[in-house]
Amino acid sequence: MRRFVADDGGAERCELCGAALGAVHRHAMDLSSRRMLCACDSCLRAAAAGGPLRAIAPTTIALGDFTLPDDLWERLQLPIGLAFLLESGEERRPLAVYPSPAGAIESVLSEDAWSALAAANPILFDMTPDVEALLIDRRDARRYFRVSIDRCYALTGLMRARWQGLSGGAALWDEVERFFVSLNEAPQRGVLAHG
Repeated sequence: MRRFVADDGGAERCELCGAALGAVHRHAMDLSSRRMLCACDSCLRAAAAGGPLRAIAPTTIALGDFTLPDDLWERLQLPIGLAFLLESGEERRPLAVYPSPAGAIESVLSEDAWSALAAANPILFDMTPDVEALLIDRRDARRYFRVSIDRCYALTGLMRARWQGLSGGAALWDEVERFFVSLNEAPQRGVLAHG
């Protein structure tokens, strides 16, 4: 995850074949390990053909009309106001993932609560399992985005690298705010640059 927030000055490499990559490149998800990998275009084409890899299509869609009333929020039983929700695996098991100073923390969501959330917001039915998520920010303002998983792990990497003390520190939360502003300014589909 540090590769999302730190530029070591070295050339990025495809984690599948070793080919050189630019700072702006795409990713694939290894479904067997749930690990995100930097990938070249050739390997992404191979991932699109099936198997244990899934190509991540960079996505950022602000969901200004998203519906999540407080009673449904409580049914989701999310302990913090910053999380991403996704469906995982062929069984489409709903998961919540919390970005933290320790990395990404996963917990299983109630299927009933997830179904109610999706029924109120049909855009969730169209998300690609394992590689797209609902990013929720209910810390102050309520913001919701449908994003590719690389965006979620970029936020997780930011929090992991910049966290200070017990609360994260003002500088971290300023950077998290800039992250969300950048999501609002991002094209609906685009390539994520590290750095």
